[in-house]
Amino acid sequence: MLHASAVEIGGRAVLFVGGKGHGKSTLAATMYDRGHGFISDDIVPITLLEDQLFVSPAFPQVRLWPDAIESMGHNPEALPRVSELFSKRYRVLEERFRQDALPLAGIYQLLATEDEVNIEKLAPQDALLALLQNIYVARFGDVLLKPSDKTTLEMSAEIVRRTPMMRLNRPSSLTMLDLGAKLVEEQVSGGSFQDIGPTTAAESEVIPAAL
Repeated sequence: MLHASAVEIGGRAVLFVGGKGHGKSTLAATMYDRGHGFISDDIVPITLLEDQLFVSPAFPQVRLWPDAIESMGHNPEALPRVSELFSKRYRVLEERFRQDALPLAGIYQLLATEDEVNIEKLAPQDALLALLQNIYVARFGDVLLKPSDKTTLEMSAEIVRRTPMMRLNRPSSLTMLDLGAKLVEEQVSGGSFQDIGPTTAAESEVIPAAL
């Protein structure tokens, strides 16, 4: 089980992992607004079935900061607060919520950069480390299951062996969200998980995805 966000592109699942505040939920909501399906936010179960990895759905909602919601053209004041102590809002994504398990296409680690957007393929050892850092129990300290447990390591290694793992480097600026989303769309749809970029907003006209 990964601490990640998951969307559907062309009938397959795509995951976003990364540290706190790196934009996993925001990118997932952006992909949804560009016409893709939504699978899960925060908790993403992965299962190996009949020699293939599948991603199962969770709940049709994301938690977003008000500025991220506004950047997508929505009104944060119209959405419920996650807590009275925080300004984050719940946004429900029911229209294209996928309720079936989908084959895993790829995993993207999100990393903040200065002003460029690019995608690079992770070496196997880096991919494994990125996964282990985002195993749900690694982040929340469940003493019943540790990231070093044999089953956790074996499953993580199996995911790395079977799944393209990329790093999406992008600025934290919300104005660059669509550019990052566009590169992910093109890569997953084309099926070629190779390095892309670097690209700046000025160098690329971002064309909205067809709904």
